[in-house]
Amino acid sequence: MAEPNLKNNPIKNLLSNIDWFWVTAGAIVGLILIGILVLISYAKFHNPVIPYLIAGLAYIITGMILGHYSSGHTVKEAALVGMIIPIVGMILIRLYEVQSQLTELSVFQILLLIVGGVLLTQLGGWIGEEMEGFNQPTKFIQWHWIIVASVIGFMLNCFILFFVSLFFYKLIPIVLFLALSVIASGIVAGYKSPGNTELECGIAGAVTIMFNYLFLKFGLDIEIPFVVLLVALIGGGIFGLFGGWVGEKIQQKEELKRKELES
Repeated sequence: MAEPNLKNNPIKNLLSNIDWFWVTAGAIVGLILIGILVLISYAKFHNPVIPYLIAGLAYIITGMILGHYSSGHTVKEAALVGMIIPIVGMILIRLYEVQSQLTELSVFQILLLIVGGVLLTQLGGWIGEEMEGFNQPTKFIQWHWIIVASVIGFMLNCFILFFVSLFFYKLIPIVLFLALSVIASGIVAGYKSPGNTELECGIAGAVTIMFNYLFLKFGLDIEIPFVVLLVALIGGGIFGLFGGWVGEKIQQKEELKRKELES
């Protein structure tokens, strides 16, 4: 009997090109991270939307860690991690008979949860690869850095507010946290991205505001007046632009120091 030609087997080729160390490490990190954050959010907040939001952001962070610290292009590994985490999580919940909303999900909802985990972790892996400098810059506007800065800004805003609300009963105004998170995301994108991306960071600042608006409106049923939204969008664009400018200045100083050392 002739042996099968492995070179023409796409499934075999796909599995052989996967770095299983990072799949295992990513799954362990993700399970710990998501488990802790979801447990805290379920205990603190009565609105079920917030734990789901925190879990989704934790998936993205898991993918970012995997994509940034692993060698090579590991977006496929991030997708596998996103599939493994919800499956293992549901198995553990059923084994230990933990009371959770996950035990009440239908088959369709479980499949949706797995697909969501795959997509979010893969998004995080892609962002991690961008921050690692794996992908090449695009012509004209660098749209991928708009996505990176927008996601990072929204994540920072949500986690800052989440952790502050755990320890303080009187929150510092949300506008301050939103501004700081947009500036921080602009700094990260401006520093990590090749070329000048101040414009992209400014656009990302406005997109971050829109993400917050959509979550408040459709997730928490909070109505935001149009005038407030418009002012917030303009402010987000300005803060993002400023953060991108700061990030570019830091990058330029480091490049100048490196050239001086080489010479």
